[in-house]
Amino acid sequence: MPQIRPASPDDAAAIARIDQLCNGWPAERIRERIRESLEQLSEDWAVFVAEDGQELLGYARCARLEYKAHPQLPEGWYLNGVSVVPQHRRKGIVASRLVQRRLEYLQGREDTVYYFTAKSNTASQALHEGFGFVKDIELEVPQRKPDLSVSHQSGILYRLYL
Repeated sequence: MPQIRPASPDDAAAIARIDQLCNGWPAERIRERIRESLEQLSEDWAVFVAEDGQELLGYARCARLEYKAHPQLPEGWYLNGVSVVPQHRRKGIVASRLVQRRLEYLQGREDTVYYFTAKSNTASQALHEGFGFVKDIELEVPQRKPDLSVSHQSGILYRLYL
């Protein structure tokens, strides 16, 4: 059973590798940016990792965000990203434990938590709906790709009252 713990700057290389496996981001280009981000964790965002022995199986972030470019997205705490190495996906363990840990972290900090995902990401939608998230609105948002180009995708905002 994987253990969930807060990420540290020492996890940067493993998180970059996970991003490369899951999202196509070039690990060598983002490793230092990830390390710097983990050195600057604040009260407004947190990163958690799933670990089995010495191996990181996935990571997830949550942050207090204000989307000025999208006024229909409310200011508040968002679960913004779960990445799990391919061999541990869709087994109902790693991603679920990461969602649960972030919700525990946010308990008492906020009474509402948001989650935004691509309309096509049905696996993630089912995962979060299992925790009680409900659909709020659908909208088009820009998304940056690994090659740094930007495309628009149809997304769904979910809401959960804690």
